[in-house]
Amino acid sequence: DLLSESRGGYGREKEAVEMGAGVLLFDEDTCATNFMVRDSKMAALVRAEPITPYISRVRSLWEDGGVSSILVVGGSGDYLNVADRVLLMENYQCRDVTDQARAIIASPAFKNQLPPTAPPLDWKPRPRTLLPTLLRPDLKSATRSRTKIQYGDVELDLAACEQLVSAEQTRAVLAGLHALARGRGGVGLKAAVEEVMRQWEEGGVGRNGFDGGLAMPRRWEVAMAASRLRIPGLLVSGGKRKEIF
Repeated sequence: DLLSESRGGYGREKEAVEMGAGVLLFDEDTCATNFMVRDSKMAALVRAEPITPYISRVRSLWEDGGVSSILVVGGSGDYLNVADRVLLMENYQCRDVTDQARAIIASPAFKNQLPPTAPPLDWKPRPRTLLPTLLRPDLKSATRSRTKIQYGDVELDLAACEQLVSAEQTRAVLAGLHALARGRGGVGLKAAVEEVMRQWEEGGVGRNGFDGGLAMPRRWEVAMAASRLRIPGLLVSGGKRKEIF
């Protein structure tokens, strides 16, 4: 019942865009190949592939959605076709090679090798509404480790939240879930999480019942934790939209 790495990549992207991210970072080494690229030969052979590679969406995400992408690549040359700026790290020195990259794209040897296109997509976020009563702050909960939270009968795995660097932050994420449970219903996840963060900035991390041993997480980790709680009906989509995978 787990998403593949390619579908998981798009899921994490959608979460970040929903929470107001202005820049997305990707490392080719840690992304699924079919999430990043699909060359023209494979596109010609496999016409019913359900996953649209990121290279076919990255320009639209910036031009229509206002979200930039920074990618670390070493083998996906098709990204030169869609890049605004190309930086080369060589011998521990960084150089701007945008002009060189554009010359390569325009050369007769490569000018017909274009990445696959994709139909237009509406990048406007569709906020998911949080139903806080389903979180039930009275449920027994505990932080098991830096990446594990027990919330009632649900074991929450936060291994994909790489920016959680201590168990103290994870405890604060759990405090955030309890704060969301006490919040008002009928608001989007982004608005609910931002209200919790505002309260913490004004009154201290994990206020209202949690004391000591806490470190401030980012809003992204609190939202990711809420998204990963397998509680039916907890987050309700704000409207139908065409999926991006």
